[in-house]
Amino acid sequence: MLFFFYRSDCPYCHAFAPTLEAFQARHGIQVVAISVDGGPMPGFPNARPDNGIATTLKVTQVPAVFLAQPFTGKIAPIGFGVLSEAQLLERIAAVSAPQAEAMVPSTARQIVLQ
Repeated sequence: MLFFFYRSDCPYCHAFAPTLEAFQARHGIQVVAISVDGGPMPGFPNARPDNGIATTLKVTQVPAVFLAQPFTGKIAPIGFGVLSEAQLLERIAAVSAPQAEAMVPSTARQIVLQ
């Protein structure tokens, strides 16, 4: 699953949202939109208000995308800013690879999702 952090007044977030919508539909990877300002995002009617996870993950700019791996509980950054579908796939593959944690241990954080 991907976490998509956004602000409702962010033009880059609005530009990036349709790419994530298409990505979710094409690849079957759930995208959970998280509003850091509590506002809505077209295409993500079930967006959640930030419950503190943005601070926990040190999200300082939006749009931001993180890969959450429910079986391991790990959440790793995929990218910040507007990304293409190809970049999303490439970065998810890199972060998901078995050797990824050994290469960049500081990017993977263990977070308990409730």
